[in-house]
Amino acid sequence: NPMTAVLGAVIRRRRYIIEEFRISKSSTKELCELVINRLNDKGYLDSSFSSIIITGDASGKSGSSKSNLNDYEQIMDAFGKAGIDYMIVVPEANPPVRDTVNYVNNAFEKDALFISDACTELIRDLELVAWKQGADGFHIDKSKKDLTHLSDCLRYFCWNTRLLAEDDEEEGRSEVEYRTRR
Repeated sequence: NPMTAVLGAVIRRRRYIIEEFRISKSSTKELCELVINRLNDKGYLDSSFSSIIITGDASGKSGSSKSNLNDYEQIMDAFGKAGIDYMIVVPEANPPVRDTVNYVNNAFEKDALFISDACTELIRDLELVAWKQGADGFHIDKSKKDLTHLSDCLRYFCWNTRLLAEDDEEEGRSEVEYRTRR
């Protein structure tokens, strides 16, 4: 809590975060309904978009006490019922947080990541989220429960689409095939 998502695009090796979604005391199904309605309302599903890629946290593959389906199965069900073609791109395990934070920061520094001014909660989140030192080193401070979820969405979006936004590299080709599911 809260349930969060970002809507982004990868265009010519740059990422654009267009919209944010944040719902308190909600469910994966309700978040999917909100995102699908927005995709329809804004015309994002017309022919100008080549594909819908759904990314996220690898922990969404685990089961939930609220549903017989895990988060990604619920997402596939909702998008399938809506008649939306999509691709799920999620790693088998979450990458190290430090790697994803560095990757996002590097994208900002290279002018390869842009966030719409309309994404006020994401911008606030990025301004306030900080590292916290623990026994095992530094971690993202998750003590403020209303923070970090949108910045987590941004990190997963950037990391899981990194091969779309970079030059084709021989070592990355098999990873795309491995991580991509329909």
